[in-house]
Amino acid sequence: HDVLSRVVDPADLGTAIENAVKEGSIDPGFASGIAAQLRELLASAKLKDYYGPGLQVRTEATIITASGEAARPDRVVMDRGIVRVLDIKTGGPAEQHERQVRSYMQLLSELGYEHVEGALLYVRDGSLVPVEA
Repeated sequence: HDVLSRVVDPADLGTAIENAVKEGSIDPGFASGIAAQLRELLASAKLKDYYGPGLQVRTEATIITASGEAARPDRVVMDRGIVRVLDIKTGGPAEQHERQVRSYMQLLSELGYEHVEGALLYVRDGSLVPVEA
């Protein structure tokens, strides 16, 4: 999760891995294996709408709600009038994850974005789960 939150473009993956190793969040012995797994995941067709070329990307951007609370989706991508929210999870699926993405989608709709989509990326098995509003 930490590494993917640092990746704006798939070309950033190497630097993100290096920085995670320097900071101690990834053991150097596992870095190449993690890099290979994430490189394959980011190159998959299912993630092109979230990690493809030419996208406007905001990672970990804070959205302030009308009540003054902060929300921080992992990744918000803007592409030709569509706003996509991606939340990255390292564990297994849970209903609360879908509720979280729905709340991000609702906030973006309230900010005036007309076409908002959402999904969950489960890194452990590489599954991408669409979330309906």
